[in-house]
Parts: sequence; structure tokens; C-alpha cells
Amino acid sequence: MNKAEQNKLFVNNAFEQAEKGNIEGFLSALSDDFQWRTIGSTGVSGTYDTKGLLEVYFPKIQASFTSMPSIIPDQIIADEDHVIRLGHGKGGVAKNGLAYNNIYCFVIGVKGEKIISITEYCDTALVEKANLGNY
Repeated sequence: MNKAEQNKLFVNNAFEQAEKGNIEGFLSALSDDFQWRTIGSTGVSGTYDTKGLLEVYFPKIQASFTSMPSIIPDQIIADEDHVIRLGHGKGGVAKNGLAYNNIYCFVIGVKGEKIISITEYCDTALVEKANLGNY
């Protein structure tokens, strides 16, 4: 198996751990200097290190939903240093009652056996309409 295929499996496993609620499993895949960036100027946009992810980003997201969406992977593309994970949300309901089924593109940096960065691209107009991060 080449490095790109290894990266696909590694990243997909980390995301599956998060989907299952195994945050420790997800965190174990992250490097010490990990950075998560959500694009835009919404209530959840910004750059977070691991501590910020746990103490700011995840709580903002969780407080914004009555039903968390599952993120279904549609396509995963990889090379030796990056994995692109395209997906769509399913089953999400924002606290304001809006059905929240966003589309996503995660650009994931991989170095060695660790995820060093994730940049999340999504429909920021939907994020604002759902009032995410403002509860």
C-alpha cells in the first residue's frame, strides 16, 4: 500500500472515531502542534489548537444543535502529505429548528503518523442561517 492510501485509511479512521463519539480516539491522531481552521467569519470560524478545539469549538458546535448531523464521506483524495475529504451532512437540526445538512471539504495535512492540520470549508451562509456558535 502506498503512502497516499495509508493516509486515506489513517484519516478516515480518525474521522470515524469522532463520528462515533470517541473523541480520545480522534485526538490521538493529532500532532502536538495541530491546528483546525474553519473558514469564514461566522460564530464558529477561526483557528483552533487542540485545547481550543476541546474548550471552544466543539462546545460551540454541540450547543448549536438539537440533533447533530452525521458527516457522510462522499470522496476521499490523497497524496503523500494531504487528504481531501469531501462529504455532506445528514440528520442535522440546528437549535433554531433549521434542517442543517451542510456540504464539507476538509483539507487535512498529514506528517508521519499524525494529522497536523485540518481546514474545514463549508457553506458559511448556512452556518449563519443556522446561527451556529451563537448560543
